[in-house]
This record gives sequence, C-alpha cells and structure tokens, in this order.
Amino acid sequence: LNKLRCISTFKGHTGQVWCVQFDDRMIVSGSDDKKIHVWDINSGKMIGSLGGHGWGVGCLQYEGKEVMSGAADKTVKIWDLNMMRCRTTLKGHKSSVRCLQFDENRIVTGSWDHTVKVWDRKKGKCTKTLEGHTNKLMCVKFDEERIVSGAQDKSMRVWDLKTGRQMGELTGHEDSLCDVWFDDFKLVSGSRDKTI
Repeated sequence: LNKLRCISTFKGHTGQVWCVQFDDRMIVSGSDDKKIHVWDINSGKMIGSLGGHGWGVGCLQYEGKEVMSGAADKTVKIWDLNMMRCRTTLKGHKSSVRCLQFDENRIVTGSWDHTVKVWDRKKGKCTKTLEGHTNKLMCVKFDEERIVSGAQDKSMRVWDLKTGRQMGELTGHEDSLCDVWFDDFKLVSGSRDKTI
C-alpha cells in the first residue's frame, strides 16, 4: 500500500467480482459466476472454489475457517473452509441478499425484499424480521446493542438488536445508501449521491 502499485492479479472468476475479504493467509472473493474462490494471498494460487449458490454472490464475510455468503438466490450459505463445502443454508428472504455481518452468536442480513433479518447462528433460524425500509437494502452493520441498515429508500434505520424495535430513522441523502459504519459516538454513511 505504501508504494501504491498493483503487486498481484488473481484470475479465475467468470463474472463480476462483487465482494472480497482477506487476512494474512487468504483472500476470499464472491462473484456473479455463483462461486466463492479462496486464494493463497502469497502465491496467488486458488486454494479452492465453493459452488452452490443458484445466482450471483453479492456479499460475504470471512473469519477463521468459515465464510458466510449472501446471493441473488435469496439464501445465505455458511461454508466450512476445512472441508471446502457448504455446511448450512439459511432461507427466508424473498429477494437477493445484498449485505450481511456475523459474530459468534448471530447473523444479520439485509435483502432487496426491503427487510433485515436476525438469525441465531448456532440454530440457523431466523429470530427477527425488521420491516420499515421501503426499498432494497444495501448495507447493514451491528454491534452488541444496535443494528444500522441503509437502503435505496435514501434512509438509514437504527434498530434495537435485542427487541428488533426501530429506534430511529436518519435521512438527508439524495440517493441510495451504499455503506454505513458506526461506533459509540458517530455514524458515517456513503451514498450514490456522491456524499459521505
């Protein structure tokens, strides 16, 4: 990063790459080709390819030996990187799953069906469906107390993680939300209106 130049190019997907994450060992990427590729970050070689989604992969999170992915086939898949296979498929959304985040206890997903869902990670069951957005979900983040979601309705909603109650709505952007990030003191959002 200090030299601001490309040091490697990884080829293998046959569709647009929508999501990517890495650590000091691996890069994980998701694509319109319905696949998740796992790459060795040093050699650039593909370690494995995870196939099973029926439509393109739009979001993922990778941690340890596990990847979770959301796709246009309306599902979330939990992948075991040791076995290189899908361990669980979560079904419940009525349209494309566009964003997700997980921790050790829960998974939070946002969909183009205008809803946010909270899942029990161990049981693989949806525990809450949060309704309020009037257009496609584009981003979701959560901490121990709150969920923040952003959508194409130009709004951000803040939800109580435990009860699922909407705590507030933030407006001001003139186009779709693209990403949100927050801590205990502030919330930062990026939008198609070219503003933060």
